[in-house]
Amino acid sequence: TPTQYYKPYPVCRWAQGPIDAVLALKRTHRITSQDVAKITIISFHEATRLATTNPQNTEEAQYSTAFPTAIAMVHGDVAPAHIEAAAFQHPEVQRLAATLTMEEEDTANAPFPHRRYARADIDLKDGRRLSSDWLEPRWGPFNRAASEEIHAKFDAWTTPHTDQGPAIKAAVAALPHMDPSTLFPLLSPKAHLRCSP
Repeated sequence: TPTQYYKPYPVCRWAQGPIDAVLALKRTHRITSQDVAKITIISFHEATRLATTNPQNTEEAQYSTAFPTAIAMVHGDVAPAHIEAAAFQHPEVQRLAATLTMEEEDTANAPFPHRRYARADIDLKDGRRLSSDWLEPRWGPFNRAASEEIHAKFDAWTTPHTDQGPAIKAAVAALPHMDPSTLFPLLSPKAHLRCSP
């Protein structure tokens, strides 16, 4: 349907815009997390209610709009490993998360829930304030993902864990002409997994 979407990052849909707003400022102004004194995310009211900055488990990290934004500023991305419990103690992520505040604004409130706008203000240690444009989550009804982007995400996230990536992609491509149950053996947790020690 027209409202379906993919998520570039493995966190709540409402956090996607804030993440991209921070990453846009990071790239444009060539700043690092060490340059940042404070981050403010401006979005719709409901997004501000998910402003967990000190998650205790991966579910809290995934359903936060604040914590993943700090992750993005530090790492330049939000990957599955960043929202596992072992990553919660990263000192720079903790520092930025503690500075991060969420504010609501009518520009984002009015079109919600049909549109999910967010922007970021970043206060730097040198006294400058950087402000992003209003952004919406990528890969949704209004800015669809390119096939190349979806394939790149699949490859990046599956290659470290299984050697069945190419077989899964081939099976999915053939789905219109095959029995979907043939995918099940490829998706089994025990199917050729390569686990980290």
